[in-house]
Amino acid sequence: MAECTIVDTTITFCMSDRCGLDHFLDRLEEDKLRRLGDSMPGENIFKEFIRRTTIDDLDERMRALVFPWRLTDKIAMTGYDAEPDIDQHYFALVAETTREDIDDAGIHDDTVLGSITGKDLRTVVFLITSFYLKHIRFVDVAKQTYPEINVAMSLTIWKPLDELVHSITSFGGMDEKTVLTAIDLLTVKPGHESYFESEVTPYFPMLIKITDTYLLEPITSIFRNPFHGIRMLHEATDAKAAVNLLAHRERWMAYELYSLFKVVGISAWKEPPTCAAAGKSSTDIDAAVFDVTTRRVGFVSTEMAGLQYK
Repeated sequence: MAECTIVDTTITFCMSDRCGLDHFLDRLEEDKLRRLGDSMPGENIFKEFIRRTTIDDLDERMRALVFPWRLTDKIAMTGYDAEPDIDQHYFALVAETTREDIDDAGIHDDTVLGSITGKDLRTVVFLITSFYLKHIRFVDVAKQTYPEINVAMSLTIWKPLDELVHSITSFGGMDEKTVLTAIDLLTVKPGHESYFESEVTPYFPMLIKITDTYLLEPITSIFRNPFHGIRMLHEATDAKAAVNLLAHRERWMAYELYSLFKVVGISAWKEPPTCAAAGKSSTDIDAAVFDVTTRRVGFVSTEMAGLQYK
């Protein structure tokens, strides 16, 4: 968070370059934009999804599905069966509470990573996160019901790759090739060790390759935004990924600027207008809105000096 230098008896602290990008006022404005979005018609679809998938007797339903999975006479882990409505409930919780994580990490829906889009990646991450959240709750319920269950061992998930692919394709309706590509992007594997040796930011991967057919699923990955780690890892290991992640930033920013002006009497350009600067065409205007009442045009730009509407 900070860099420190010591000269004689003077200690000087300076904000690190990474933390310098996180400005408190920017985060305040982001909160305001989020509240504005929540007030817009149709923006509460996730809240409605949660309302429709809420299960009043969830713990009782889960308790009926759980059972001790005995490895030996002395060691018992958690086993449980599945019900579609419980799966849908946990997916709804994840979709509502983590839908902004991919935006915070700077991965646009149309960004191409590997051969899939950011939207495909988001869907797979949401599904895996919902599996982990459900698993944690099943282990908790199992411990209350069967005290002999080993919680630490139960929380550790080892799963065949094909089983995980089947779970995602069955629930999400995605094709197998897309799911395999997404899983590959989420998986830490041999060859990535150099990244972890040099990177100072903690990163808990969603999947770790154990063998060609088995994956370890660290549930700790859901306690931080997983998309940050995914982005940073692939920026460091794939030059194309870094370029693709930047490709949609400007249009994305313009969309969010226009979202601030969704009020009666205000209209906005669908595309940033072309401007003239010193006789040359320029598109440094990021957004333009028109107030029909005052018949005035408002511009938003990071480089307004010398620009004139053409």
